[in-house]
Amino acid sequence: MSAERRVAVARKGVHLSGAACLLLLGADSLTLASLSQLLAALAAILVALVWSAAAALALAAPGGWIASHRWQIALLLGSITAATLLGLFLAAKIHMGPSAAFQREHFVPNSEVQAQRSDPEIGWAPSGPPSIVGQRLNTIDPARAHVIILGDSILYGQSVEEAETAPFLMGQALHDHQVLNLSVSGYSVEQYWLYLRRVLPHTHPKLVMIGVFTGNDFQLTGREFTPWGHSKPLYREEKGELVRVNSAEDCIDGLSQSLLFRPLWRDQARALALSQLLCTPRELETGDVERLIARLFAEIESLGRAAGARVVFVLLPNRYELNIYAPVETFYLSRYAVLKRLLLDGAHETVDTYPELLRHPRAELDGAFQSDSSHFTASGHRIVADYLVKVIDEKGYLR
Repeated sequence: MSAERRVAVARKGVHLSGAACLLLLGADSLTLASLSQLLAALAAILVALVWSAAAALALAAPGGWIASHRWQIALLLGSITAATLLGLFLAAKIHMGPSAAFQREHFVPNSEVQAQRSDPEIGWAPSGPPSIVGQRLNTIDPARAHVIILGDSILYGQSVEEAETAPFLMGQALHDHQVLNLSVSGYSVEQYWLYLRRVLPHTHPKLVMIGVFTGNDFQLTGREFTPWGHSKPLYREEKGELVRVNSAEDCIDGLSQSLLFRPLWRDQARALALSQLLCTPRELETGDVERLIARLFAEIESLGRAAGARVVFVLLPNRYELNIYAPVETFYLSRYAVLKRLLLDGAHETVDTYPELLRHPRAELDGAFQSDSSHFTASGHRIVADYLVKVIDEKGYLR
């Protein structure tokens, strides 16, 4: 090998080694810690690829195939790069509907459970005429007085049949009233208020019961994003008024429902982290969330009273709150004490299922919750239904 050839090979090796080092550095720095770090890592990877390709073409041996076709190769590589970037851009713009995580949470195939659709006011809601309400598709009987049950997936009855849910069982016991289950999976306190405001004009309510889940109602109410890749309304109390303060709705829904993001939803945690990084959704401070929820409780009670109904809030704990052997989980997951304090401070009529659940033996209590420690099994729904019917009778809520 001639001296000139050795110099050319060495020069190419230096360039390719430098490009390889930059590529490895970019790949190693590719994290979701911050947007600037993500963009810097991607830029480093792109520069490394361009550098290596340019070095291979520019330093190709004279007279060889690569040297004689370098412009065609460069055009091919440039076309592939441009087509890839264009494809990614179009994939990000093509909407495929709600994410797989959202569908798993909100829709059960081959059942009568209502598929959810995007709703500009509430975030998502059951589709259909005003006479059909809730995720269970309850049809309003206009000739009867109504007991309205409103909550999230806990009272909707995730993973149990409708006939096994607490609202259905209550309807069997309260013969003089139609019990309507307005519950929708994933709802939080502001969505209870918004959906109740929409449905009440079509009913004759005598009692409104709001199921407050202490596992995540507090946390979700203070955010404009959900764990299922869908935006939700976010309010804040400002100068005595409830003001909607969403800032990233279009970005959250656009990314999570895009063709580009479809493969990412196989890893829900990573997809959510990237959505938060790119969209920077708003999240209220703890004090603001407390003030917001206190105001929403008051607004919900005002709605019910204006419609001639008694309003009762039902505290629904998760399994950790009933288990002294899981203090860490209780500390980080539960907002039972805060929510109960807000209800008591607002002088709201409250039914706490916590003491009633604790009355049951541990084996029976374990069987009342599903494996996620949040949702009730059929036997858990029976315990809640029996207790609520008993409280309604003892306190005369329907008299």
